[in-house]
Amino acid sequence: PNRTHEFLEHNRTALQHPDNTVDKGILEITTTLLPQALIIEKFSEDKDWCYLSCHYGMGDESISLEDILEAAAAKSDYIPGQEWLQLSDSPLSWLYDLLPERLTRSKNGAESILRLRHSELIALTSLVPEVRNNVSKKDFHRHLKAHLDSDSWSDDSLLHDCPTHLRDYQRTGLAWLSSLYRFGLGGLLADDMGLGKTHQGLALLDSIHKQKQPKQSAQLIICPASVLFHWKDKIDEFYPQLSYTIHYGPDRILDTTVNPGLLITTYTLARIDQDLLATIPFDVILLDEIQNLKNHKTAMHKAVAMLNARVKIGLTGTPIENSLTDLHSLFSICLPGFFGSTKNFSANFLIPIQEYKNKKVAKRLRHLIHPFILRRDRKQVLTELPDLAIDDRTCELSDTQVKLYREAVDESQELFDDMKLEETSVKYINILAMLTRLKQICNHPCLLEKSIDAEQYKSGKWNLFVEILSECLTADLKTVVFSQYTGMLDIIEHYLKQTGIGYASLRGNMTITRREKMLKKFNDEKACKVFCASLLAGGTGIDLVVAQVVIHYDRWWNPAKEAQATARVHRMGQKQQVQVFRLITIGTLEEKIHAMLKRKQEVSDSLISTDEGGVIKKLDHSQLKELFRLD
Repeated sequence: PNRTHEFLEHNRTALQHPDNTVDKGILEITTTLLPQALIIEKFSEDKDWCYLSCHYGMGDESISLEDILEAAAAKSDYIPGQEWLQLSDSPLSWLYDLLPERLTRSKNGAESILRLRHSELIALTSLVPEVRNNVSKKDFHRHLKAHLDSDSWSDDSLLHDCPTHLRDYQRTGLAWLSSLYRFGLGGLLADDMGLGKTHQGLALLDSIHKQKQPKQSAQLIICPASVLFHWKDKIDEFYPQLSYTIHYGPDRILDTTVNPGLLITTYTLARIDQDLLATIPFDVILLDEIQNLKNHKTAMHKAVAMLNARVKIGLTGTPIENSLTDLHSLFSICLPGFFGSTKNFSANFLIPIQEYKNKKVAKRLRHLIHPFILRRDRKQVLTELPDLAIDDRTCELSDTQVKLYREAVDESQELFDDMKLEETSVKYINILAMLTRLKQICNHPCLLEKSIDAEQYKSGKWNLFVEILSECLTADLKTVVFSQYTGMLDIIEHYLKQTGIGYASLRGNMTITRREKMLKKFNDEKACKVFCASLLAGGTGIDLVVAQVVIHYDRWWNPAKEAQATARVHRMGQKQQVQVFRLITIGTLEEKIHAMLKRKQEVSDSLISTDEGGVIKKLDHSQLKELFRLD
């Protein structure tokens, strides 16, 4: 069959020539990646597995799983028929790879039985266009699909003594998590930033704690070090009945001979202590900010993947940051084998959706992952949350900045000359270095001169920032300032110190103790008016609802990260309107980045966004040159 199909693909036009006599049926041979229908004849299940007798329907023809197994053994990529079924590089290739191990004869030898995990059954039935169910209407598949359809959940039948502090949408989230847990399935709680994913995760652990003896259920929370004590504080405040152990620090000790109960640790320590943690059979693992595992090639991803747990649930506000490959990586943790290999996922989803904008494939992917991802938008559920006002403030370069900007562009003329040659590959490392330099010039010349004295050089954006900050302080409004450059934060903090304005700061390299001290200072001290944070360090896992103003001193290429940072202030618990200022230098690449971000937000809203490198590599020579031109 392989050679026949290959011959037809390469010679179909020639065979159709009037001089050739070819059977019409030969020319009408077509291929398909999916069967028309899955026919289930028998079904049963236990706690961990589903057992079914089934076959494919292709028109009026039938294909048994034995046929597929034999074809695979013969290294055939197709099964001939009215329409040829392609086995290789198919959305169902993962299933065909499992057949040698999972397809067995029944005890009486009369039929073949396919053994699948619950998640694998959902994947199979989601991919095949039609499922003909010839067994009882009360079969497990229908039952499972009904419970995993989050849109239909409106009661608390799955909840046990639901905590009273949860909002309605959080109770729905708990019901969804409880269903996943009941069926032994993983998933992603991907609510928008500020909707209380921590609360919902802890409510699940509390619910399990009430149903089981603590000694019967080992649980693990893995989170970034920056929010380790955030989890501790939430447990102490809302779930004091939950005993826990923080597995952290150089003196950490873990006795694996006894049930550890609830453990809380960091991603770094999960990697370092992977051999130790892998010996514990956890009931549930919660993975906070699971996007930290988006690269499946990292040691951290591999360490978490090897942990033994009945259920792994990821919490994230940004399930897809850079590419659809993020989704594959996260699912490979929570639902191993769901998408098959990286190669298959790329061929079946990544390339058709991201390269060819195939809406049909995108719809199929949404349908496939729907039962395992719960995402609610802030506008959907926080109707009582105060308004968020976004104000884009513009400024011009100072004479000093114009001179530095033009010098930087002139010094990179060779790079621009290379761009003119279409056959020349663009040196993206150099492009990104130039991009950083120009953005720093737009921020303040002090960044290039390694100075923290803002008055030493003139900056249009700095003058605008001081003006806005002065207005905020006069109105007695606490303000959070984000920048992606720690050098810029140093300049701002030097100014605040010199002028006697109380402030707190947050950097990625801070110890947890220092970080908590800074957060407490800003939240508790009335005289502490400004909180300065790097976008990455302060963009996740902290509450800053005591503030009413957010200033983004410079823009990030990823709208999701910028929104995530804003959500530290505009989130549950905020009582006042939040004002957001975004500072943009007109005529420079900042203005062009702003325009690109507005266009890109449309893509981001469908859960696809990209960082600097990804965006730059999608621009052609002329677009790159236009980006750096000073208007």
